[in-house]
Amino acid sequence: FLDYNADISKDILTIAGNVAKDFKGRLSLVKLDGIRWAEHSKNFGLSGTPPGIVLEDRSTNKNYVFPQSSEITEDALRAHLQGYVDGTIQPTVKSEEIPASQDGPVYVLVGKSFESVVYDETKDVLVEFYAPWCGHCKTLAPKYDALGESFKS
Repeated sequence: FLDYNADISKDILTIAGNVAKDFKGRLSLVKLDGIRWAEHSKNFGLSGTPPGIVLEDRSTNKNYVFPQSSEITEDALRAHLQGYVDGTIQPTVKSEEIPASQDGPVYVLVGKSFESVVYDETKDVLVEFYAPWCGHCKTLAPKYDALGESFKS
């Protein structure tokens, strides 16, 4: 995702072109107008402000976002793409931040914490998928709190 009016976009295109040669036949690099498609970039977990680089694996529907806080260099982009090819980087999970504290009897799970909590073999876990607009969810919330309190220890 690029802002074609920004000088840095020309540099990124040069970097991407040089790196693309190393992955010819394995990965395809595509450029998109980051201003026109800003909302689409947010679907991948980007800020919506170019530049942004996303590796999209259409066979698994997983995305691997190049950290927007990192400088885009040939070495950094090459390492990111090679990490994908080698299977050493984790897919990006769209998620709210993990709550700072979990003091109540019922914990709030978000995308970033879901697997580590749910698949912790040392604990028994019951997961409720809650929607704030759902009447049944609101009705059952006190019962889940009571259940959580009884299993707290």
